[in-house]
Amino acid sequence: EFIVHVGDAKDVAGQLATKDSVSAYMVSGRNTVFLEEPNLEDLPMGDLSKACAAWVSADTLLWDIPAKGSDGSMNQVQMYAGSELEVVGGAGGGVVGDVYVAYDLEWVEGGPSPEVLEKFPHFAGYTAFRLREDLDKSVLKYQLAVGAVSAEG
Repeated sequence: EFIVHVGDAKDVAGQLATKDSVSAYMVSGRNTVFLEEPNLEDLPMGDLSKACAAWVSADTLLWDIPAKGSDGSMNQVQMYAGSELEVVGGAGGGVVGDVYVAYDLEWVEGGPSPEVLEKFPHFAGYTAFRLREDLDKSVLKYQLAVGAVSAEG
């Protein structure tokens, strides 16, 4: 067993059971031990076990991501409803699984409304996205995930 630190802070931990001398690779923020050097572009960029977006009103989601990519183009943001959803990297990656439906979310210029920030001040600085009016409320019985893709992929 081992722990990798960044300065004094624990970054990742892992376990490698072998009697042979091997090289092992770790990626910051992930507890996976790779026996071959991983292609960082093939790794997923999210973790569905961690709540990152917040549904703060009937039609508004907040997420701590920029509305635009580094090239200035708008990120495509979608809400997925399904079961056994997961994030995968590489070509064709993103939110996958038994996806029932994916809804495009609309960027709200100016961010969260004053009413939302009064109720949830800790979300100041988050980007606001509006759900479509035709959202089928039955999706609420499914696992929900929000994903974003920039023009750069």
